[in-house]
Amino acid sequence: APLVTKEQARTTTVDIKLQKLEFEVHKQKVHKNVRKESQMVFYLDVDLSPLAKQNLFVSDKELTGIKVRDDKGKDYPVLSLLPGGIEIEPSTSQVITVRAEGAPSSWSGAKLIEIELAPGMFGNADPITLSQKLYDIDEKMVADLEKKD
Repeated sequence: APLVTKEQARTTTVDIKLQKLEFEVHKQKVHKNVRKESQMVFYLDVDLSPLAKQNLFVSDKELTGIKVRDDKGKDYPVLSLLPGGIEIEPSTSQVITVRAEGAPSSWSGAKLIEIELAPGMFGNADPITLSQKLYDIDEKMVADLEKKD
């Protein structure tokens, strides 16, 4: 069966698009072994419609409202949402980045990554699930990964 991905969700007042998903990879030499740590970074374009009657407040305190998983059912803990504690005004858009710990290993057989946003996260009445195919995701080598405070 072909993989179906969903990269955009639209409600009456908000349009959310998964602009891109990157794997940030940090390799560290520990004795003779190379330890590889990864994080996934989702770039969400949140566009508030002119029909919205009020600003949309984006809280970074409700990370429990975001779930990241692969199509094999593995969950990845969400580390951060940036910028948090901001308001998006009607007719404007903001790119929000969500960072999750880990990434599917090449041998896991996973083909898809999903991010689910709980109702109310971005003024949505229903949960929103956006996804991307694994082979469409770029790996980016980084000197250091962001750590949870």
